[in-house]
Amino acid sequence: MRRRFEQTIEAWWQSQDPRPLLIGSARRTGKTYTAEEVGRRLAGNGFVKLDFQTDLDLIAPLFDGPTSDVDAIMSRVADYKRVRLSKETAFVLFDEVQLCERALNSLRFFSGSGWRICGTGSQLGVATRRRRLPFPSGARQETMHPMTFEEFLWAMGEGQMADSIRSHALSLEPYPAHQEALRPVSPLPGCRRHARRRGRVRRALAKR
Repeated sequence: MRRRFEQTIEAWWQSQDPRPLLIGSARRTGKTYTAEEVGRRLAGNGFVKLDFQTDLDLIAPLFDGPTSDVDAIMSRVADYKRVRLSKETAFVLFDEVQLCERALNSLRFFSGSGWRICGTGSQLGVATRRRRLPFPSGARQETMHPMTFEEFLWAMGEGQMADSIRSHALSLEPYPAHQEALRPVSPLPGCRRHARRRGRVRRALAKR
């Protein structure tokens, strides 16, 4: 699923920015999916993902040593993932990094280390208010927003319509397929699941 935010991640990678990239957003905006897709495309076998949401108990001990010793951290990450990692080729994703305060704090020391670290977080504001360790001031922070209508059209296979709408918006000319663009469409699979769930909740409340 194509997202415009991919360009932000790609630009960070290609610019050799020495700072870790920290992506914040609301829940369910697609930041993990986007970061993972771009990371795998750019780094290939050098891509590694640490999922703090599902594997916190296993991953947190990797950061038990000094958070300033980033090479030692990455050595433990490589052992944990059973891969060889090098600064030149690795793209390491810390997913939902706010769940591990020491991992979040380590980002400030990864800045300028040569390691390319991308972190994501859904509750970074809450996490930073409750922290005991300093916030990673050396990280580059970006915010990913929910899907736009243009991105929705891409996901629905309507790339030509998306391009035409953008073109007509710039030229201020009427868009011939305006009514077609407003036509209701079948929701995406994830949307259908949420719609069914909301329907069950409404029916249950109606019976009370």
